[in-house]
Amino acid sequence: MNFKKTISVITSAVLLLSSSCGLRPDDGAAATPTEGAFALTVTCFDSMVEKSFLETAAQKFEEKHPGINITVESFSSAPEIKTMEQDGKKMATVQITGDNEQEKTDYVNSVNTALMGGKGADILAMDVLPYMKYAENGQLVDLAPYMDSDPEFSAADYSENILNAARYNGAQYIFPTAYTFNYYAYDSSLFNEAAREQINSGGPFALQQLIELAADSFSPGGESKLINATKFILFEHLLKENYNKFVNSETKTANFTSGEFESLLELIEDYAQKGYLSENVARGEAVSMEDLQEVRMATHYIKTQQSPMLLQFFNKNANFRVQMGTASSNTENDVLAGVAADADGEAPFSYSNAYAINSNSQNKDLAWEFIKFLSSPDMADSLEVHGVPLNVEARAVKAEKMISGEMRSGIRFSGEMTLSGDVPENAPEPTESAGLTEEQQKALDDYLTTIESYTARLTKLAIPDDAIVSVIRTEAENYFTGAKSAAEVASALQNRISLYLNE
Repeated sequence: MNFKKTISVITSAVLLLSSSCGLRPDDGAAATPTEGAFALTVTCFDSMVEKSFLETAAQKFEEKHPGINITVESFSSAPEIKTMEQDGKKMATVQITGDNEQEKTDYVNSVNTALMGGKGADILAMDVLPYMKYAENGQLVDLAPYMDSDPEFSAADYSENILNAARYNGAQYIFPTAYTFNYYAYDSSLFNEAAREQINSGGPFALQQLIELAADSFSPGGESKLINATKFILFEHLLKENYNKFVNSETKTANFTSGEFESLLELIEDYAQKGYLSENVARGEAVSMEDLQEVRMATHYIKTQQSPMLLQFFNKNANFRVQMGTASSNTENDVLAGVAADADGEAPFSYSNAYAINSNSQNKDLAWEFIKFLSSPDMADSLEVHGVPLNVEARAVKAEKMISGEMRSGIRFSGEMTLSGDVPENAPEPTESAGLTEEQQKALDDYLTTIESYTARLTKLAIPDDAIVSVIRTEAENYFTGAKSAAEVASALQNRISLYLNE
């Protein structure tokens, strides 16, 4: 089906309705508009951020192309949002309700059942779905032919290394519209000269490298901490770095009982005992403004950061500079260290938004057009695009709007926790910018130069199976709470992950 012809027919509503021969969906079977020739369904797990992004995109797309109807479905429980006043400040509390992990399992099972039955949504958001399994089963469309034959699509408009790294078995089954990566900053006033020289080489760095460098300069017992992480947050970082050591999805094998996983757990506990880690914000606990203020005022030798924080590194005067999970600490003497590397020395990234087309879809051409729209500059000003837009123009547009104040950075809420935060009462509302100041323009230029440099170094898509990661997190928490030993956790994971991989 030629999409451009489809659009021209749709916009001629009278002619379309009077026509006795309906348009043909992708399988060649005749269909009328009422049978869904111009209707798309998109499914996602996240009922808050992802769904909001998709609904905004659907509305904009439908306005551009009258006659097309896009339905967005989500599965997770909607969060409860409550407001209150405390000490004269307005507070917002978001409570993620329900059993989030069980809901994920139920959602994946429901999608599996639909796909195996020859049904399912036209477009699948890959927020929690095991896309490699779907690709291996022939349940996803290879998007490469669409990209190659579309005269309006040019890979040069995107970061091609990201697209290429997202391929699986030579095919482009998913299209990331935005991506995230980790990077490191360090407090230059706390490091000795020898350590600074090594860090200034630019990386990429494995976190363990930086911790060892910081340990030479670290003064135990002082107010400063070595790294802005709790035991569990550090575990998350080190798990990402070493995931491929423990799980091999291609050979369907697990490796948790060789001693390496136990050593990783024990290493983190050792760091905690040495006073390296921050302990003021624990996983699963409510986060008060006092907690956040304590984090912001603290000094850390090393800062683990996610890519959404990079703009704030250059834009020191941002309205709201705290994002959960990577709360800012004292940044007065901070210097960028470089992109985070994994245990193999490669710089990994994750997709924050990525989409695939169901091979059962009867409207694959239309589905491709919508996926392409999701990554376009038209969607660059969406607050729900948590990561860096894949489209080069879109990320420049988004960065400029955030620096100018046309749009604010927000808080991405996820997981089973209650998060509290306040927005200053005198914070200006986003307004249309009359142009950047000289300081803002420099911040934009510096950011874009750095983001392009860091992006070019990204070489590997980190796609750990969400179900596996959930099991690892649960068992690791048993160790950190003292419920199980490292050996018991490793043994349990070996059995559970091996069983899962070979189902």
